[in-house]
Amino acid sequence: MAFTALTLFAIALMYLIAKPSGKVNSTVIKISYIPLSTQSDAQRVNLSDNEHFDFTEIPHLNTAYFQVSADYEYPQLASEHPLILSGSMRTYNEKTYIDFILKGPFADWRGHVLGADQRDATKQLLSHLQNPVIYNLLNEAQAPAVKQANLAIAHQQASNDLIILSQLTETYLRMGEFEKALVMASKLEKAAISQKNTQYVGNALLFQSEVLTRKELFDLSALKLANAIEQFKIINDLPRQADALIAQSWIDHNQADYNAIKHSLLTSAKLAFEAHDKQRELDALTYLSVLAHKNKQEDDKYLYLTEAESKMKAYQFPSYHLAIIPFHYAIFTKNLEDKEPHLKQVIKLATLTPEFWAARTSRRQLMKYYISQNRLKDAQVLMTGITLDSADNSYLKTLLADAQNDTDAFISHAERTFEQAQLSGNLRLSLDIALLICGSDNTQVNYDFYSQYINEKGSDYWRRINEEKLTSLSL
Repeated sequence: MAFTALTLFAIALMYLIAKPSGKVNSTVIKISYIPLSTQSDAQRVNLSDNEHFDFTEIPHLNTAYFQVSADYEYPQLASEHPLILSGSMRTYNEKTYIDFILKGPFADWRGHVLGADQRDATKQLLSHLQNPVIYNLLNEAQAPAVKQANLAIAHQQASNDLIILSQLTETYLRMGEFEKALVMASKLEKAAISQKNTQYVGNALLFQSEVLTRKELFDLSALKLANAIEQFKIINDLPRQADALIAQSWIDHNQADYNAIKHSLLTSAKLAFEAHDKQRELDALTYLSVLAHKNKQEDDKYLYLTEAESKMKAYQFPSYHLAIIPFHYAIFTKNLEDKEPHLKQVIKLATLTPEFWAARTSRRQLMKYYISQNRLKDAQVLMTGITLDSADNSYLKTLLADAQNDTDAFISHAERTFEQAQLSGNLRLSLDIALLICGSDNTQVNYDFYSQYINEKGSDYWRRINEEKLTSLSL
């Protein structure tokens, strides 16, 4: 009887262990979403809750608008909707493709999924979005090395997930580890071929081309781009063809072929227009304006910048996009004093979005200019209303403290800038602040640490830009 009772107790215990408690549920992921757009403007695809996801629709937004207004809209929504999913769905040759972006507080996660039909493609998307590495990256700031390590582990655990492998490849590329990026891109190409995923074969070739361009192997890079475009044509992916042609224009520029530049970028704009991708269309036109300037094509640089401005207004882009126009006019001017009114106009147009890239760059240029002219009151005014604790803003505070001879503030802001730049993976800013610190005479500064960092991390391009100061500091 004792043996029987013990046996029954063991069986019951095993049953309780094997059976999940009704009170313990797996974590449900809460995501807000904008209904997926389709080729038919009248149809939008909604998502339903299940055991993995708790979805909240944001009905007043659509994907096309959010694509060009996220810099303004997301900060307004983030407290209530920290994770926002948007995307587009299309069908071609009896297959369904979804391009998606999941936006979070610290990063975006984007990718493409392929399905036999709309239901299958949605199922593939939701299956992918269950991976916990996505939310680790979106919900907390991670240095590139940490991000790379997390993605490497995620890739080992889900070796068939092309999106994770693609993200890992891009991380190596952004870290400047080109050899590893090329290995991962080749691995991505083979995996995509084995899965018969033409989209990611093309994406892998784009990665390979970018690495080869960075290594100034332009002929081989152009070959990879041509192959990528062929893959995208197979599935009628117009936006990715447009991306590849923008990459091609930089190769054309390095080969001093302006006619080829113009053809690549006008074709890119045309493809984006056909795909109703307004952002890509405007990117191609403004980039053409810049490359026309670099190639001394005076008429074209104003022609295409004016065309871009007209289209922004016609498309009713948010005002901060218009800040790109005076930003480019500032590029065209030769003297710093001539740039000032254009840069101030950029900041004015981006009043509601002070962290927009053109506004951040303009503030930095103005800060350096005002300090060089000893206009410290104007420099101080630049910081009005700037509240975000970011690497860029800490750098401005460092420059201002240095100009004001406030040693304690300079060291505090400089160390904070370096920390934030490292965490965000901004190598150029990390080098800039390290160089500024090395130029300081303060004994509290760890000169050896920062000088060694410059010697280890400084690229040839960065060294050329800062050659004079590096020479004066014997670095």
